[in-house]
Amino acid sequence: MDQMRSRVKRRMRDVLKTPRIRRCQIIGILLLFSLLFGACGSENTKIDRDKAAIGLVVTTAQAYDSKILWFDADLGNNQIQKLHYAALGSHFAQQIVKNGKIYMIPQGLDNRKDTRKVISIDKNDLSIQEYPFSNIALNFTECIGENVYAINTRNGVSTLERYHTLSQQSQKFEREGEIFNQITAASDKLYCFSMRFDPDNPDRFLTTLRIFTPDLQMEKEIDLSEYGMTSGKALDDQEYLYVTVSHDSYDNSIGRILKINKSTYEIQKFDSEEGNVFDIFRAGDRFIFTHYDPVVNEGGRISIWDGKDSEKIVDLGTPLTLTGISGKHFVVANDNGIRLYSMDNFQLLKEQKIELDSRKYKFYTSSLLFVDE
Repeated sequence: MDQMRSRVKRRMRDVLKTPRIRRCQIIGILLLFSLLFGACGSENTKIDRDKAAIGLVVTTAQAYDSKILWFDADLGNNQIQKLHYAALGSHFAQQIVKNGKIYMIPQGLDNRKDTRKVISIDKNDLSIQEYPFSNIALNFTECIGENVYAINTRNGVSTLERYHTLSQQSQKFEREGEIFNQITAASDKLYCFSMRFDPDNPDRFLTTLRIFTPDLQMEKEIDLSEYGMTSGKALDDQEYLYVTVSHDSYDNSIGRILKINKSTYEIQKFDSEEGNVFDIFRAGDRFIFTHYDPVVNEGGRISIWDGKDSEKIVDLGTPLTLTGISGKHFVVANDNGIRLYSMDNFQLLKEQKIELDSRKYKFYTSSLLFVDE
């Protein structure tokens, strides 16, 4: 335990001194996946949108060389869209789909991370649009209407930046000594989660939730330290925001869902039988959340939750690096390939293998995209 606490404290101090993010994001961005992509299918300068439903992003932090593998709904008709970005997307980040577009961050080369932009992919024609930001090492993005947001931490200062796409003006909210480790938009409010050392207990972390209007006017600040540190993933419905929590305030692995009332900010919690809660989705009256550790790329189990007290755990038998729902399928992707599971009983229906090569750059799969939803 003493070794674990010492390790976590060293990493946290490094984060506050350098342009890096929380423990799991630091390691996850710098490691994993030492493989160069070489997949079935031909490279296309023009993608047949009618045959594209599911996209798998393959990227590297060593060169401005990314690609999206586009499949149809049954994992056929493989097409390749080349993009001139480095470190495009991240399995740590929430998939942001707003205004008919998918928003992603291309961080840039590993030793620089200075691309300073967010991009969007139009779901109708797969065209790319770019949005400029002032800081390097961006790690999470969000969108409300004409506002695009991104967060980063550099030299001990965290910044939440808003870029207004019509006026092309920017605005910032900053805090020293904190790490902004998640932003989530819900019902025209921006939820920004942060963590910092507890000044009274060096073994403990404090978690804060700040709620902003679209123009970054702070409306509420809530101490979430008793619940633990958020995983970076969330979803909302008409009444609640659901947020996954993977570690308690002492950095011990847990599995927790926070249910935050968007009107009163009252908080309820559900504790899973298993730790490392990561992704969360809703399918009808059921919730599906994954048990996965993005740092070590381990965990192949999901929970089916009724939103109250009932939970059923299913082992899908493959690392849940990237997950999502496409139509009647639960989709899982990693460096081995992409799989479709039945939403009824989570039986494997189809698998498309990917062959990877390490002759030049270290490529890895970073994001799943869904354009037919």
